[in-house]
Amino acid sequence: MLYLDHNDKANIHEGIQIDEPVMFIPWNTDEETFKEVFKHKNMHCVADKYYSIRGATIFGEGYCNIGITFENTIREVSISREHYDGLDDYVKSFLAYQTSLARRFGEPHKCKQMPNGFAHYEWYFGNSIIIRHYVMERFCLEEHLRIERIK
Repeated sequence: MLYLDHNDKANIHEGIQIDEPVMFIPWNTDEETFKEVFKHKNMHCVADKYYSIRGATIFGEGYCNIGITFENTIREVSISREHYDGLDDYVKSFLAYQTSLARRFGEPHKCKQMPNGFAHYEWYFGNSIIIRHYVMERFCLEEHLRIERIK
C-alpha cells in the first residue's frame, strides 16, 4: 500500500520516497495500485508497464521526471531532469546528483571511468537494491539515475 511518509530518511530497502507529492512507494506496489493512486497526479503511461510522474525526490535536486517500471511489482525507478534549472551543463548536473547520492548513501561501492569522461557509480544494498548513476552517449549525452530492485 502506498502511504504518506514525512520521514526524510531514505529507506531504500522498502521503497522510494517522493517529496512532492509527499508519498512513499513500496517496492511491492503492483501496477494497478500505482495507477489508481497516481491517476490524478499527472501520471503518464509512456510504454507498456512504464509510467512517468513529475515530482521531487529524496535526492533533493528539485523537480524531475520519475519513471516507474513494473514486472508484476516495481522493478526499477529512474530519475531524470526535465530542465536543468540553472545547471547549464551535464557536468554540473552530474555533480549535483552525485553529491546528493553520496550524502544520502555514502561513497559508492563501485566506480568505473567511462570513455565519455564521466564515471559510472554503483551502490549496493544487500542482494536486493542497486543504484546506478552514469552518463551515456547514444545520440547525445544522457544522464541516468536508476534504482533497481533485484529479485
